[in-house]
Amino acid sequence: MTVLAPLSRTAALWLEQNNVYGGPLQDFLDSFWGYLYTNWREWLVSPLFDASLGLVYYFAFTLPFLALDLWRPQWSLGAKVQPDKMVRQKDYFNCLKNLFFNQVVFVFPLSALKYLDDTQDAVPEAPPKWHFMLAELFFIFFLFDFLFYLSHRALHFRFLYKHVHRIHHEYHSPFAWVTQYLHPVELLMVGISGALCPFLFGSHIFTNWFWMLLITLTSVEHHCGFELPFPFNPHALTFGLYAGSTWHDLHHRFPNTNYCAFFCIWDRITGAVCDDDYIRKKTGGDKNGKTKKAQ
Repeated sequence: MTVLAPLSRTAALWLEQNNVYGGPLQDFLDSFWGYLYTNWREWLVSPLFDASLGLVYYFAFTLPFLALDLWRPQWSLGAKVQPDKMVRQKDYFNCLKNLFFNQVVFVFPLSALKYLDDTQDAVPEAPPKWHFMLAELFFIFFLFDFLFYLSHRALHFRFLYKHVHRIHHEYHSPFAWVTQYLHPVELLMVGISGALCPFLFGSHIFTNWFWMLLITLTSVEHHCGFELPFPFNPHALTFGLYAGSTWHDLHHRFPNTNYCAFFCIWDRITGAVCDDDYIRKKTGGDKNGKTKKAQ
């Protein structure tokens, strides 16, 4: 099913009409994909490859923040969103145990079911055109953001929150490995919506892998517990359009606010923004959530 493919193809054709295509970037993509296809094709067609790649992405992006939390260099302490909260060793083991349970019991067995499908598509010999990738990723981002917002709001309904989403909210001060500290049902919800979006656009398998990289990177950034400096701070770079770590950190402290995945627009439209007035109202304190002493 590629019901949304005409949308991204129209955008890609517009890029072609404005001479935004080909060039050195396409040459690199052709060469890189040719290397993968020639040398790694047997691995790429494995039903377990996507799940394995997802884990590689996850640890590649979380381990640097793990190092910061463990070694606590002085320069990093000022970047902590909640500087008075430090990660305990048992928190890491708790998250790691949950991660491997979900992967071993659910993710890899479900991925292995694809071995039963004799009709699975072969890895295409030709790479995608990079301007098609760009157009598809643009729409995939917005589609996933909308689907995630709806599902996240649903997870905050009393029954689903109590039995599913509450696990993720055990940590009011998130750190990188909280990203996938999830109930299996929530993990499947996020995984299905993440896979559905490129599927609806009929994306090339390489586009799908790049989308996995982007969604893993942004999810880890949301939970890392650090407000990155300006050149690396997506919230600042997008003039507040993109949520970022501080925005999502507030969601963990005040769960009925700041639901969005990437873009703040849905929270603003629905009045779910956690602003200074909301924090003062909930805590009786300052905008940082510090409660005033009784008079």
